[in-house]
Amino acid sequence: MGGDRPLTSESQLAAERPLARQALLLAVPSLRTIPWVPLLVAVVLGSSALAAARTSEPPPPDAGLAIVGALLAVWFTSLLGDRTAAVADGTPPHVLFRRAIRPAVGVPIVVLLWIGALAGAAEGPYAVTLSFLFGAEVCVALGIAAVALHVVDPGREVLWAAGGLLMVFVALPFGLGLDVTPIPSADTWWLREGRWLAIGAGGAMMFTLASLDPAARHLPRLAGRRYVPTLAARLTR
Repeated sequence: MGGDRPLTSESQLAAERPLARQALLLAVPSLRTIPWVPLLVAVVLGSSALAAARTSEPPPPDAGLAIVGALLAVWFTSLLGDRTAAVADGTPPHVLFRRAIRPAVGVPIVVLLWIGALAGAAEGPYAVTLSFLFGAEVCVALGIAAVALHVVDPGREVLWAAGGLLMVFVALPFGLGLDVTPIPSADTWWLREGRWLAIGAGGAMMFTLASLDPAARHLPRLAGRRYVPTLAARLTR
């Protein structure tokens, strides 16, 4: 009939929603699916690292705080995995938008835990330097996890992030003979904050490029081909 409207695809329906509405639709499920048990494990391990550092080295316990930051960064990447990505990658909202919203729900948790760790372990200028290090760890972990999600199934990107942090912040500097301590012996801006800013910027660029919809579409999948149901198959479920 003339008054009948044509069927609207899922892509068109999603595109017609305001961005704020799309963000809310993504944020609510993300809040319900926050992995609390791994976060509790990270808190326990981080507390143990701080306690061990407090008794084995003079303040500031920079090694302990670096471990706390790495644990929180790895947990943060667990919010990145989207099990609907195989179906929704080609439809609005795009990958980068979804990946910005999903981890955003965990930002207050991570920030509060980091402030708590700093309050009990570092003071003055050390807190600033260690916060720059923490930001670099988060950016690198997110960047590596975003790349990993192109080749592994959601859930395994956390292992890639952990291995990437170990490579970038420990193995590579150690192999090149660079200073791996968060608080440098030489008091220069580059060693205190500059190097962490540069590393964090590289991780942020990696995250952005890996999350753009056309990016890295031809990378091989280590987990084999992913089954992507058609629209008709999804509607008949």
